[in-house]
Amino acid sequence: MSEQSKCPQCGHDELGQGVLSGYSQIRPVGRPLSIGSDLLAVICTSCGHILSWKVAKPAKFISGKSKEKK
Repeated sequence: MSEQSKCPQCGHDELGQGVLSGYSQIRPVGRPLSIGSDLLAVICTSCGHILSWKVAKPAKFISGKSKEKK
């Protein structure tokens, strides 16, 4: 979960997790046919404020040039 333990908007300390998937997946720039990755969110369960977003599969966003260097 998030490193934060309280909502910066309302101060509530109960946070939940959510996922955007399907058509709302994020894809790498320049690779329109890529399957992409779901988006994971940390959400305040009181006011609904989204504290953070991250992709579930960050390795999908490594550019071809970066892969060649490894």
